[in-house]
Amino acid sequence: MEEWLFGMSNSPIIGHYKITGKIGSGAFSEVFEGVHMDTGQEVALKHITKTLQERGRDGIDAKHAWSREIKVMQDLTHPNIVRLLDIVPQGDALVLVMELCAINLAEALQHTSQRLDEAIVKALLLQLLHGIATCHEAGYLHRDLKPANLLLTPEGVLKVADMGLARPRDAAAERAGGYTHTVATRWYRAPELLLASHSYGPAADMWAVGCILAEMLGLGPLFAGETDLDQLGRVTAVLGSIDVQDWQEAKTLPDFGKVFFAESPAISMAEILPDASTAALDLQSQLLIWNPRKRMAAAAPLSYCSRHVPYGQHTKGQVVQAEESCKCSGVQCPF
Repeated sequence: MEEWLFGMSNSPIIGHYKITGKIGSGAFSEVFEGVHMDTGQEVALKHITKTLQERGRDGIDAKHAWSREIKVMQDLTHPNIVRLLDIVPQGDALVLVMELCAINLAEALQHTSQRLDEAIVKALLLQLLHGIATCHEAGYLHRDLKPANLLLTPEGVLKVADMGLARPRDAAAERAGGYTHTVATRWYRAPELLLASHSYGPAADMWAVGCILAEMLGLGPLFAGETDLDQLGRVTAVLGSIDVQDWQEAKTLPDFGKVFFAESPAISMAEILPDASTAALDLQSQLLIWNPRKRMAAAAPLSYCSRHVPYGQHTKGQVVQAEESCKCSGVQCPF
């Protein structure tokens, strides 16, 4: 038996699916490539063993997390959200069968040596916004948006994936501060989470969208902190010190005031991303804001982007085609 089948049955057959390789491992699961033996359809198989089901992390109950993941994927149907095709019990394990994509955005950016044309950035961003707007409109927070969780098909369709940390919004829990703040990968974690807020909403996801946009424009993470403290320092170095007059709720957060950074002014995004267009920088500035109440909602940039068409050197017709088809300027994915 291959090493990547460790923990599974002695046969690489899971229901109607045959395992063909391993994709990777997450906090609560292992993901494999497979194929439907009758139809030949290639799929991704997310394998959750009993051990993984019972393993918690950072205060997150693993069993609760994967049951939520199933519920979220069953509730959300959109071209820009990865589809759950099947659920297969396997002994004491559970296998989620999902559509298979060619690559994730993190891998694509790592293999890109030159700056992306902004028409491509815009097409990918619009698809991300469509997907996350669908999540928010259905009452869910994703809580782990990052390039590695954005999948790309060979045709350039972007799909939001990995709902393992997603949860339904709960007004009572938000008022009572009942959410865990140890969610989202550090580089994409919103300031309110870095300050240990237990009450947050869709704006936390929108911060991550802003970080992803900056990464697509600059081909590297904007805030690559090594610790939570370092992460907060890097954000402060770019956005400037927190203005408590503008964001008064910051003073009530558990970790506010535990550490002090030297007073510093904001750095212009045009200095950090000198090749980005004015329209892109304008949108960026409305996503990466200390005060979560002032960040754009997912649906807002959809109309905003449509009004600000001149991304890159592409013509209006090409950009409109990208918006309508949800593909990279209507052509094969360049990655």
